[in-house]
Amino acid sequence: TAAVQSINLAGCEDLTDASIAAVARCPHLTHLNLEGCEWVTDASITAVAQSCTNLTQLDVALCPQLTDASIVAVAQRCANLTSLRVSYCWNYTDASITAVAHNCPNLAVLSVESCRGLTVASIAAVVDNCANLARLDIQMCTKLTALPENIGRLSQLRYLNASSNSIRQ
Repeated sequence: TAAVQSINLAGCEDLTDASIAAVARCPHLTHLNLEGCEWVTDASITAVAQSCTNLTQLDVALCPQLTDASIVAVAQRCANLTSLRVSYCWNYTDASITAVAHNCPNLAVLSVESCRGLTVASIAAVVDNCANLARLDIQMCTKLTALPENIGRLSQLRYLNASSNSIRQ
C-alpha cells in the first residue's frame, strides 16, 4: 500500500474508521475520495492527515459525522491541498474553512455546498489567501448573507455557484 497515490471509496456507506486506518498507511497518497462514507469520523480523517501529508485532493462530501476538527487537521498537515469538497456536511463552521484558507494557499477548488454553518468570514478568508481559486461552490450555505467584497480579486476564478443562499447584497 505504500506506493498508492489515489483511493476512491465514494459511496461505501458502511465504511468505518477501522477501514480508513489502512488508508492512513499510504504516505504517498495524493487523492482521497470518501464521498458518502457516512460512518467515517474525525478520528480517521485526522489519522489520514497526519500520515498522508502529500494530499492534494480530498472529497469528504456527504460524510455527516465529520466536524471542524478533521478539516482543521487536514489544513494543518496537508499544505499542498488544491481541491477540497466538504459539501453537505452540516457540522462545519467558519473555523475549518478559515484554517484551510490560512494553511492551503494552492487551493484551486472548494466546494462547501450546503454547509449551513459557514458565513462570509470564512469565504472572505479563502478569497484573501487562495489566489489560485478557480472553482468555488457556496450554494445553499444558508448563513451566507453576502459575497466577500473582494471576490473580484480572484483572477483565476472561472466558476462561482452562490445560488440558494441568504445573500442580500
